[in-house]
Amino acid sequence: MTRQQPASFRGKASGREGRGFVKIVERAPETIVGIEVVAPFPDLSVVVPQAWARVFARRSDLLSGPDDVFVEFSTDLGDGDYRELLGAVVAVPPLSLPEGWRLGKAPAGRYLHHRHLGDEASITDSFAAMYRWAEANDQRPGPHRLDFGYLPDHTRPHDLYLSLI
Repeated sequence: MTRQQPASFRGKASGREGRGFVKIVERAPETIVGIEVVAPFPDLSVVVPQAWARVFARRSDLLSGPDDVFVEFSTDLGDGDYRELLGAVVAVPPLSLPEGWRLGKAPAGRYLHHRHLGDEASITDSFAAMYRWAEANDQRPGPHRLDFGYLPDHTRPHDLYLSLI
């Protein structure tokens, strides 16, 4: 569950990244079950789509309804390496996991939130704009990103979150 508390958007950013582009929200911790990949940033464009194909092929291991969406939880490990956990949020951690699945915990804290309405290929552009907004508004990004909205048919908006320190 996310508790959203709008922040002031009278920051230094302008244009689309100004008023209303992002909100600063408080997020509760969330447990995610999914398939994990660890790779340098340049390799993510290859390994992440491959991992999504595996997640979608095993969708029934995780989700029960047609309205359920998948999440990508990303952690900057430093030195250009990232851990991506692609899967679903679970209310109660399972006692055992299907083969190949991992358990992760997105930490509670302050996050920037933005609703991405474009295609999935431009999500990285939205995250880059969120980083620029943070810098222009004296906010310090943390190592975690969450992207809610993945479905096999790619038809849904995405709710993007960038952790703040």
